[in-house]
Amino acid sequence: MKKLPIKYRNIFGIKWRYNTLVFNWLLVMTAVALPFPDYSLVSKFLILSGLYWLFFYNSPSDKISKLKSNFRNFLSISILFWLPLAGLLNSDNYKDAVSDLGLKLPFLLLPLIVFSVPHKIPLKVLHKYFAITTVMVSLSAVIQALYFKYNLGIDYTFYHEFSFFTRKHTTYFGLFLSLSVLYFVGSLFDSRKNIWLNSMALLILFVTLYINGNRMSLLSVITGIIILTVYKVPFRYRILTVSGFLILFLFFIRTDFFKSRVKPLFGETNEQNELVLRKKLWEAVWQTAKHNNIWIGAGTESHRDYLYRKYKEAGYEIAFLKKYNAHNQFLEIFLDFGITGVILFIMAILYHLWLILKSGNLYLLAVYLSILVFLITESLLERQNGVIVWALFVSLILQNIDKKTSGLET
Repeated sequence: MKKLPIKYRNIFGIKWRYNTLVFNWLLVMTAVALPFPDYSLVSKFLILSGLYWLFFYNSPSDKISKLKSNFRNFLSISILFWLPLAGLLNSDNYKDAVSDLGLKLPFLLLPLIVFSVPHKIPLKVLHKYFAITTVMVSLSAVIQALYFKYNLGIDYTFYHEFSFFTRKHTTYFGLFLSLSVLYFVGSLFDSRKNIWLNSMALLILFVTLYINGNRMSLLSVITGIIILTVYKVPFRYRILTVSGFLILFLFFIRTDFFKSRVKPLFGETNEQNELVLRKKLWEAVWQTAKHNNIWIGAGTESHRDYLYRKYKEAGYEIAFLKKYNAHNQFLEIFLDFGITGVILFIMAILYHLWLILKSGNLYLLAVYLSILVFLITESLLERQNGVIVWALFVSLILQNIDKKTSGLET
């Protein structure tokens, strides 16, 4: 049989094995796929990353050796897979529990990949292309929304209606937007190059943040920018920077976003006040958790019918009809895995914060806290987008910690 020409043999030969560039780009594309409306893209690149890591990258013995040296990091993220796995033992909803375990598989797979390879995967590169993709998807969605509004008379330019174009829940797209804002703000602080491009990207992101209308993304952005500003802006310019933020805030309180999404939180207390509704929801979750075994919970995806009845008894009809989750990641874990699960999760978070603060890397701290903020009012880690963001970004944050350096360098 005639041999293939050398240029074609190289495609199937050793150059495609143990290729750091190929490996890194598969992970980058997993992140890049997140903002796209097609949910299956993320799964496809995640599978490709796993297959390349398993069959074409470093040897099994090298993988085991590297994983042993990073075992605490691996365990601190994969605990979110081991908890639902253990919860299968006492679950009363085996079908949904198995489905949930499949959803949580990236908590095992991504840290397993990241912490078993012999090189550092650059977070800044992944963050860059993720942010650029988010800008492009945002611009496309905004243009479509404006076209529908001014040419067809259909207004999709605010909050849930806008998700018609992004195909994402406002919480998750808000998370993508806030992480992307941090990248471009950091780029402006780091270099005077591409100031106009970075500024235009930020303009698009801020307009989309406004239209997307998610409150926690605003808090996430503010948290991250404050951290980056305190570190990067010289002291003599901080008053000017703070003044700029105050001017932006005065402008913000006159917008529809503030009037319809923020001001109602502090308005008159009535049955439809969002703080009252959130209190009803959390009380129902708390009552359900107390009804279960308070130490180990009811098991993965258990006693949800009891929770929904509590929503109805509390008069929160829409939560009953739409079967809301706990809208708080800590309560979500408490519901299924009890106090033990919550303690283990908080220990993992404190471990991450300890490593990041010890390194002095405020870029990593800004990214981590910007994701962490969402856990307060959302069960962020119960959907594919949140699972991938936590498993991938937090794994790379821990891997990119360099105890010998500090600052924004990664």
